[in-house]
Amino acid sequence: MGYDLHITLKKQWFDEEGPIIAPKVWRLCVESDPELRFDPENGPLFVRWDGPPEVSEPWLDWHQGDIYTKNPDRALIVKMEAIATFLGAQVQGDEGEIYRGGEPVPPPTPEATDSPAVAAFPSPFTVLADWPTWKLCAVAFLAGCLFLALRLLIFGEA
Repeated sequence: MGYDLHITLKKQWFDEEGPIIAPKVWRLCVESDPELRFDPENGPLFVRWDGPPEVSEPWLDWHQGDIYTKNPDRALIVKMEAIATFLGAQVQGDEGEIYRGGEPVPPPTPEATDSPAVAAFPSPFTVLADWPTWKLCAVAFLAGCLFLALRLLIFGEA
């Protein structure tokens, strides 16, 4: 038994409904971070962190649209916050508390919850993960054409 921390896009990590971190978005995140590496012996989306931990072999795993770990030290919590920022998500404990700066943040007062909340913008990786491959290829092709046209306009013939 231990205490889990979750990186989630949902209001509460345990909610049945809500946005999820797609497996291919998690893969993109891991592949873009030199401190993270897949450990397929423990699962297809299981990751080891090579940062400066206080505990041995810190890990993260994707499960049902969230990323979680068990009994993280402060260094891993800070790393999870960085990953959450990259994904447009948040770090939550088992009881729903939000983490910032490696520590749980006190819940908002009733007065603060009455004010209109500012909607968070989703990470571009989260939005693009839902696109079919043909759309991603079309966008990449059009972007390349645009850059080529600009190059020709600015510098003349190739």
